[in-house]
Amino acid sequence: MHGLICKGVGAFLSTRYGEETWAEIGKAAGLGFAHFEATRTYGDAILPELFAKAGEVTDTPPAALAEDFGHWLCTHPPLEPVRRLIRFSGASFEEMLFSLEELHERAHMALPDLDLPVFSLIEKGDGAYRIASTWSAPGAGPVLSGMLRAMADDYGVLAVLDFVKGAEVNGAWTEVISVRMLDPAFAAGRSFELGGAA
Repeated sequence: MHGLICKGVGAFLSTRYGEETWAEIGKAAGLGFAHFEATRTYGDAILPELFAKAGEVTDTPPAALAEDFGHWLCTHPPLEPVRRLIRFSGASFEEMLFSLEELHERAHMALPDLDLPVFSLIEKGDGAYRIASTWSAPGAGPVLSGMLRAMADDYGVLAVLDFVKGAEVNGAWTEVISVRMLDPAFAAGRSFELGGAA
């Protein structure tokens, strides 16, 4: 697991719950250090273990924490470049959904050792989609749900997202979520311009 991902989860937990609670989570997970290093690589099991222990310490379901992490990635002010990068991938929420299939390769081109989940999208009709994520660890589905929940608001779209199923197959985790757009023009979305902040 790339250190950037682990560091992001650590930053989310410490920002949301405070450094003292983050230290308690780290101790429960047996980290043995205060913070992750972005340039290091950690074992794939560390992320689900971290969410599991964080769930115990904060009395929150691990999947809910993972979803909140995804939402935080797209809404936390210091991470504005993440939101802008996602908005750049599609002029509409629907276009952005289709671009998810390119995310793994784009990230790999930018950082060859950054192994993001592989996403595949199936269009079901009438604004309904299913998105499967395949990754080396469980949790990509809830994280994606949180990100899409934030981006639906960003685009001004009313959408319903649900977790469908998840399973481990040949050492890889596949998780499926459903997305249904109820109103693509529900509200005014946030402005977005390529040249500057929005």
